[in-house]
Amino acid sequence: MKKNTKSWSAVIITGMGGSGSTLLFNIVREFIEATGVGVTTFLGTDQVKYRTPENPDTPRSGWIEMLKSHDICYALDTNNSKEELDNVYSNMYIINTRRDIRDCIASQVRRRNNLNVKNKKQIIELANSMIQNYNYAVKKQDIEWVYEEYKNSPYEYMVIFFENMFNISMNGIQKLDIKKIVDHCENIKNVDLPDDHITEQQTNHVNFRKTFMTKGHYTSNKGKVGTYHETLSSEILQLIEKEPLIYNWLKKHGYKT
Repeated sequence: MKKNTKSWSAVIITGMGGSGSTLLFNIVREFIEATGVGVTTFLGTDQVKYRTPENPDTPRSGWIEMLKSHDICYALDTNNSKEELDNVYSNMYIINTRRDIRDCIASQVRRRNNLNVKNKKQIIELANSMIQNYNYAVKKQDIEWVYEEYKNSPYEYMVIFFENMFNISMNGIQKLDIKKIVDHCENIKNVDLPDDHITEQQTNHVNFRKTFMTKGHYTSNKGKVGTYHETLSSEILQLIEKEPLIYNWLKKHGYKT
């Protein structure tokens, strides 16, 4: 990870679907809020989802804006001139999330009713779109968050992550605060969350507006690393791993095939 050297007032969490981006979104949000700074959150390119109860529709001066969108860099790069892009990106801190794409696909299969694990064409298209979003974000990222490295040592990893993001050195008390935040975000209760994004959009569910969590985020896998074979058949895995774009991506990032 590299130390941050730029000034920013907005955070974008982007990258691969199923790579832990919602978990990271909440860890970063709670860390910023713990410093006493307010956060306004956005999902995708949609309207503001979460404001303060006192002023639910009014941005606050000095607050940090946080956007979670897997394809934001692709969308911006393909619809704006370089001059416009330089202006857009100038005040953003971009976090790109990465995970073994096979685990990402398995995660999406477990969560999405409209995704047929036996539909080879659909699975390959999903994998290619994930890599496309990741590769566009790589060009703009300020820091990369790797799911496997995080899961190996969550507290230590997030301390280093925040030290680089905010260009600070943390003391013991601050490190304990991060442990509390990580533990809380890893265990957000799923009892009072909407079933999916569509339900949220219809009901304006307050917990979703704050966390972007749904019951669909809780699957039988429980976020484990390298268990894609429990969801994906050997036939589908062979198909995925033989696809040139996917094979090269796995090899480049050190994932075994």
